[in-house]
Amino acid sequence: MLPAKLFLPLAFIGLAGASPQTPISSGTGDVLYFTPGYGACGWRNTSDQAVGSVSLTTYESWPGNSICGKNLTITDPANNETVWVIIADNFVEDDQAGPHDVQVPKKVFQKMAPVTAGVIPNANWSIS
Repeated sequence: MLPAKLFLPLAFIGLAGASPQTPISSGTGDVLYFTPGYGACGWRNTSDQAVGSVSLTTYESWPGNSICGKNLTITDPANNETVWVIIADNFVEDDQAGPHDVQVPKKVFQKMAPVTAGVIPNANWSIS
């Protein structure tokens, strides 16, 4: 068996050539609604504000928390309704929300579809 100190330099070989990840700046996914509060960006938001939440995958693709405060444009392809929100939070992907989904407050959701729809499928979104 080799001493542990021989393995330490080998552990860093893969990191030396690692390139920075390109931020995810657009996608197609479902739009869901959420209740804003104290978000990942460190701001306390309310349901009356035009704020949005992106997946943890999208959020972490941006260095630091530089995604915070960016514009998120969302278009429902079924009716071409478009909304604009400020990114203020993230969510963990699960069986309800995937890595390409976005979330907005009910007040914003209603500008694209009735809340009773629960979800707006295949919406296009971009971050700027």
